[in-house]
Amino acid sequence: MIKGKIFVIKRRLWKTEDLLGFKDGMILIVKNTTPDVTVIIDKVKAIVTEINSPLCHAAIIAREYNKPILMGVEEVTKQFNTGEEVAINLENETIIRC
Repeated sequence: MIKGKIFVIKRRLWKTEDLLGFKDGMILIVKNTTPDVTVIIDKVKAIVTEINSPLCHAAIIAREYNKPILMGVEEVTKQFNTGEEVAINLENETIIRC
């Protein structure tokens, strides 16, 4: 179980500037990652994506940087807002508000 505050990027295409305000230990929630995520990857506690593919950018980044990832959560960027506290259960692939 991973608990923490989330940082949500709702836009499909985003830039490094969209990561302003990301704080150490936050959970990143996005449709998919872009190369810009490497700017904050050391601060990321976990990644949650809407995309579900072992070859997507988020999966590769998570593997290379040893970050937990929950993929394939439908419309997760619409369900949550930055600053909310959540708990992520990787075993049963759920994310809930705390």
